[in-house]
Amino acid sequence: SVLHSNRAQAALLLGNHRKALIDSEMAIKINPGNLKGWFRAAKSAFGLGNLQQCMDFCQKGLLLANEQTELLSLLETTRAALSKAEEQVIRDKHVQVEIKLYIEEVLIRNLVFGPPILGTQERFPEFSKDRSSFLHWVLFVYPEYSQTDVIKYFDEHTTFHEHLDYMFSDSNCPLAWDKEGVYTRESLELYYQANAVQAYSIDFLENILLEQSGVYQKYDFIQGDGHQFNDALIDPRDKYFVRVKEDTTLKQVLAAEDHVIPGHPVIYIVSQDSEFKIRFLAGNWEL
Repeated sequence: SVLHSNRAQAALLLGNHRKALIDSEMAIKINPGNLKGWFRAAKSAFGLGNLQQCMDFCQKGLLLANEQTELLSLLETTRAALSKAEEQVIRDKHVQVEIKLYIEEVLIRNLVFGPPILGTQERFPEFSKDRSSFLHWVLFVYPEYSQTDVIKYFDEHTTFHEHLDYMFSDSNCPLAWDKEGVYTRESLELYYQANAVQAYSIDFLENILLEQSGVYQKYDFIQGDGHQFNDALIDPRDKYFVRVKEDTTLKQVLAAEDHVIPGHPVIYIVSQDSEFKIRFLAGNWEL
């Protein structure tokens, strides 16, 4: 018993909790009165994250010496850790339910997401306060001048017309970078890029949301079928720019069959009065 108990201690010092548990269990099996064996068994179980098992070892060891300070201290620590773990389980279940409901709303809206392309990270839509709509983080890109605007909470039920009227109202300052003055309210044309990125599967999207919520991470940028994301797999002919009518809502635009949202909605703005428009539609430009 003493031999196995000593071997358990050596394994603990090396951080090998599994071997320590095997030896300490053997020690207390041979001699149930080996107090050090009970403590080392409890310590090994704690190191392996087996909290309930650790409590059992502590309580059985305390039957031999009910004031053994090391066992009492470990028992208190384990109870606190177990309580915290139980709270985390409850929280995780709640988060999983919320994400399931969120995914249902994504499917209802026919939204398809993929990885971000402009270094702005993934910014998935949030529910409005009354949960009646999605609020999107929308990036407007002026590719001719490599400029951007952001609307942080673009309600899916509002039209582009409403936002452009505000963004280009007379009360706002002129665009400092528009030296030729061609980006006027009347000259603007809006586009999104069809099939901009490879789409996430629903399972992969769900796992991203779970990871962001601190629940767990199941995949590492590999879809459930083992398929890695690679934009080279998209036929360049499937990438083209689609004109957005100003009187359409964001919800309508994002639901288009060829619209894969690259991390968040990206809308390109060009001026119909600029020669750049021809190059833009032909893809002869870079940000």
